[in-house]
Amino acid sequence: MNSAESIKENIRKISGNIQDVLGKEKIISFSTMTSLATQRTVIANLAIMYGQAGVKVIILDTDFSNDLFSSTFQVKSESSLDEFLNGKEMNINKIITNIPGQEVDLIPSIAKQNIGHGQINATEDPRLKMLLSYLSKKYDLVLINTPQIIDDKKMNKVLSLSDGVIFLHKVKVSRKKTVRMLLKNANLNKVNILGYIAVED
Repeated sequence: MNSAESIKENIRKISGNIQDVLGKEKIISFSTMTSLATQRTVIANLAIMYGQAGVKVIILDTDFSNDLFSSTFQVKSESSLDEFLNGKEMNINKIITNIPGQEVDLIPSIAKQNIGHGQINATEDPRLKMLLSYLSKKYDLVLINTPQIIDDKKMNKVLSLSDGVIFLHKVKVSRKKTVRMLLKNANLNKVNILGYIAVED
C-alpha cells in the first residue's frame, strides 16, 4: 500500500471513530511534529466528507505560517483568526467563511495581506477558548489544524482545548520516545485519541 492509499485508509478509520463520538465530542484537534502537509490533507478530506453527510462542520486553522486552506479552497476572506485574537475583529461571524461548493465553513488563520504578522501561537490566547465555546454550540464538529508541535508545553495547550485528538507522524522521522510522549500527554489531559496516522514518507 502506497502513502496515498494508506492515508485514505486511515481517513476511513478515523471517520468511523469520529462517528462513534459525534454529538459528545465536538472539538477535534490534529497534531503533528513532522507531517503538516498530511495533516492538512486529512482535515480537508474529513471536513468535506462530513459536510456532504449533512454534519455541520467547520475547520479552524491555527497555523499562522501560511494561508494554505484559503488558497486550496480558493476562499477570499476579509477577516481571519489572527484579527480576532488581536482584537481587530470582535464579531466572530465575520471571521467565518463558507468554502465554495462545499457544506463546510472555514476560519482562516490569517488574511492574505497579514501573512508574516499574525499570532505566533493561538493556543496561548484566552480568546481562543471563548471562540471554541461559541463554535461548539453552532457546529456539530470543529476540526482544528494546529501548527507543528515542538515540545510538551505546546502539546498540552492544544490538548487542553480539545475533546479528541488525532496524531500524525512520519515513520522514518519520529522517534518512539516522541510518540510515547504524545500518547502520555493525551492520557494526562483525559483527551480521547480518535486516530493515529503513521506516514511512510
